[in-house]
Amino acid sequence: MTRIVCAVVAAALCFAACTGTRPRTVADTFTAVLQIQPDGGLDVQEHMTVRIDQDTTVFERRVTPVRADGVEFVSATLDGRTLDRAAGVLDVDAGPSLRVRWRLAGDVGTHEFGLQYRAANAVEIQGHRGYVRATILDAARQFDVRSATFSVLAPPGVSLAKRSGMGEAGWTVARTAEGGVSAERRDLAAADTATVAVELPIDPAGMKDPAWQLNDERAEQFALAFISGGVFILVVGAGILWIVRFEHPRRRTDDEAERRVVRRGLRLGGLACVALSILALVVTWLFLGQYGLSPMAIPASIFIVGIIFLAIGGVIV
Repeated sequence: MTRIVCAVVAAALCFAACTGTRPRTVADTFTAVLQIQPDGGLDVQEHMTVRIDQDTTVFERRVTPVRADGVEFVSATLDGRTLDRAAGVLDVDAGPSLRVRWRLAGDVGTHEFGLQYRAANAVEIQGHRGYVRATILDAARQFDVRSATFSVLAPPGVSLAKRSGMGEAGWTVARTAEGGVSAERRDLAAADTATVAVELPIDPAGMKDPAWQLNDERAEQFALAFISGGVFILVVGAGILWIVRFEHPRRRTDDEAERRVVRRGLRLGGLACVALSILALVVTWLFLGQYGLSPMAIPASIFIVGIIFLAIGGVIV
């Protein structure tokens, strides 16, 4: 047995060592130009120079904006050639987020990738001020960046506020002649993020209220109600246990048959609560998921009550 355990541990360590030393995909340069549109959209053009090793046949780029109503794919290029999605070398999945995969057919070396997409309703509206906070490089990507350059362009005739720039430290930010900002940074590991954070004057009449902003505001308004509902369910569950305990104290031994019926009822009630909580979780996620985690207090409290009924129902009666 000891030899088997040692062999398993040695195999795991070898696997970890091989995995850890595998060369990571590296982008020598990453350039992004972000154009804020008068309607609140955000047009993004990216250009990446990436070194591909012999084990990589697919290069993937994911864009997962939180503060936008969705991402629309526009175009993609490989080594200067515009790719056709029907040709089988480009896989695109667009919607709330964007995933683009370039198929390289084992081509080793340095390649240039281009990507253009549009984030809908990316400008947060606060009176006559607009705010854009877009994480262009997130921690879920699978490549390092040696040199990154960002440029944010305001709509024609508009200048970004002076405090506009990047959300993370370490960037060199400068103003541009057109009223925008540019930022540069070197050596971003795959876990490092790059978030554009800018402010600008807007005409709210020309922009549609972002759905994500309305959902965030409603989530804040309804959070206390959802949490209160969950607490109320827990109180009701505790009240049921107290009443059952009061009606059937364990010091009495003359009603054991009735006591068994009550225990069975608590177990069935616990199972019913657990099943109901699973159903409530699915319904809540489907219809109230845009309001964050606070709606989950309802199914979570039902589940807790069910588990308590199952766990201590036979102990208190």
